[in-house]
Amino acid sequence: MVLFPPYNDLKRLRKQGEIEMRNYKGHFVTLHGSSAEIGKQQANTLKDIAQSDPTLLQSVLMPVPSISDTQLKETVTLLNDYCPGVTDEIHSFCEEMKVPPSQLIYMMSTYLTPGCSLGAVLPKKTKNAHTLVLRNYDLSPMLADFRLCDTQVVGKYHHIGFSASWFGRTEGINQEGLCVTFASCGMPTGNYPGMKKPAMKGLQFWAIVRSLLEQCKNVSEALALVNEMPTSSNMNLLIADASGQASLVETLDGSKVVRSAHVEEKGYLIATNHAHIPEIASLEQGRLKQSVQRYQVLNELLENQSEFMKGDLKEIMQLEYPKGLAVHNYDEFFGTIHSIVFDLNDRTLDLCFGSPVHNDWIQIKVGDPMPIREIDIQIQKQKYDDFWAIV
Repeated sequence: MVLFPPYNDLKRLRKQGEIEMRNYKGHFVTLHGSSAEIGKQQANTLKDIAQSDPTLLQSVLMPVPSISDTQLKETVTLLNDYCPGVTDEIHSFCEEMKVPPSQLIYMMSTYLTPGCSLGAVLPKKTKNAHTLVLRNYDLSPMLADFRLCDTQVVGKYHHIGFSASWFGRTEGINQEGLCVTFASCGMPTGNYPGMKKPAMKGLQFWAIVRSLLEQCKNVSEALALVNEMPTSSNMNLLIADASGQASLVETLDGSKVVRSAHVEEKGYLIATNHAHIPEIASLEQGRLKQSVQRYQVLNELLENQSEFMKGDLKEIMQLEYPKGLAVHNYDEFFGTIHSIVFDLNDRTLDLCFGSPVHNDWIQIKVGDPMPIREIDIQIQKQKYDDFWAIV
């Protein structure tokens, strides 16, 4: 078996006892106001949650400032150019927390890139002629925010999505019915020891996802913006809207290619953690066996069934790997952190904190108040043979 390189150091940490598994809390957060006001809300939320879970600070702040002034200035320039308002939010957060921006993990871009399964099912294959999007987000609970954020920045589109490194987003849907979801493509990039160094300077996925949700109303606008963005992440970015348009953006080591769903006329578009577009796939040095397996499971379902409802998509997400998409390999930093089925026309999210094998679904609609403040999450571990094999 070949181990995927970035996980060697993480497995060492687990053996040293620095990472233990337990039950967790999921949080529902409302962030409304100007960028500066939201920054203060972000800080107060962190203080509040950290009172009962001090370890959360480790996923947001480095122990000491960890990037140079030059690197910080470059990052701020990128964010100001492509993610306007975020630096104001960060400045306000840091003032309230009394920490420098150089201490934020978000600014350092050292976060472990997660594994995921993504799929857009277009109106021709749904019973209600709506656009549905599924996403499974896999990582370690020690590295997850476990925060669903209802965010409405003054002058930007209202959106709901899970946060990454506090200020970013892993996915989401906005008031216009635009949905953006992310999965890593190939070997993760970042500054963590053992990870592949980025081939170019650019934005990490969490900044890109949030920026698209806040600035764009449809796939066309999102593609125009993402094509302008310098990207350091190796990623599969699935973008869909309520009109039935969907596109997959794949980036690998500075190369960027777009595939649109209408080109294939399948009525769906899917992605896991390897390249699917030939121009990008030719650059890959191998594929994780488990990524290929999850892709095959999802493709077989969508190819062989003519019509779908949300419940059909939930069923495959509630089946455990290798038969389904739910993964419980939390000890090796690849367990399901949350699952979502979006209805882009209704602007709803059916979501589950943790694996849907062990946790319940909740429905939320963009624009409605958050139903609760927190939820219990049950985490149960499982290992799989040859999980890190490369094929």
